[in-house]
Amino acid sequence: MTCAGLIISLGLSLSACGGVASDVNAVDGGADGPGDAAAEGGAACPVGFFGAKLIQLEAPGGHRYCMDQREVTAGEYAAFVAAKNGDTSGQSSECTGNHWEPALSTPVDGGDFPSGCDPSGYDPTGHPDHAVACVDFCDAAGFCAWAGKRLCGPVGGGGATLSGIEDPARSEWANACTQGGTTKYPFGDVYTPGTCVDFTALQSYGEAAKDVTDLALGQCSGSTDGFSDVYDLVGSVSEWTDECEAMGGYFNCPTHGVASMDSPTSPPPSCQAGVWLFSETHHEVGFRCCADVER
Repeated sequence: MTCAGLIISLGLSLSACGGVASDVNAVDGGADGPGDAAAEGGAACPVGFFGAKLIQLEAPGGHRYCMDQREVTAGEYAAFVAAKNGDTSGQSSECTGNHWEPALSTPVDGGDFPSGCDPSGYDPTGHPDHAVACVDFCDAAGFCAWAGKRLCGPVGGGGATLSGIEDPARSEWANACTQGGTTKYPFGDVYTPGTCVDFTALQSYGEAAKDVTDLALGQCSGSTDGFSDVYDLVGSVSEWTDECEAMGGYFNCPTHGVASMDSPTSPPPSCQAGVWLFSETHHEVGFRCCADVER
């Protein structure tokens, strides 16, 4: 197994590793829900951006921000790659020279992917409505910037450290997944297999369970105002965020929602975060975007 497979739980040392859908060309539509309506003081989420609809959320302390209603899809990511047409400019210093196309490879020696990612994680032609995966931190940050948004990060912006990635008062993603720190999961404190996109759901519904654009059947969302309009924070793929930190000469970034759809023996999906080398990829790691509110 490469170091991509070694998700590091926050309960352990944060040691570094070495080494197209129906809505793809349009902004997600639908009537405004309670989460994206203008809040007291006139704050509202921006509209007209590419991809998923933005939902307004509030963190402990009252800070408001906007988060994509769902994960970025493979079809949307493919549209980004095509639009960039090989242009890799404008990236951060850590990401200089990064190329957008996911590096895929076929299994070698019984299942290892030494130089790429399992192709099941990125199939924009066969499964454009699945959450994109096989992308690294730089790919995720680049897509969000191109779409007019940003990668989700620390509450209120500013410098981030890995120590805050599971604190709902400090992490936008952790806040969304725990409804402001009030619940263990987005919808409560008990997880029932099949509620989100997990092994049980795949056994019941097959590949259709991975369609993150079909929100009409979605059960995997919050239960309170705003949070009820954000889907698949647990289950489906884990998600990159911009809460990175240089450690021991390596640039490490978190992925949130540690889980696996592959195995019946895996722990249930959770809001837990893990830490990866920023350039690693995995067929169950993707992302969604965030944005600041407009006043």
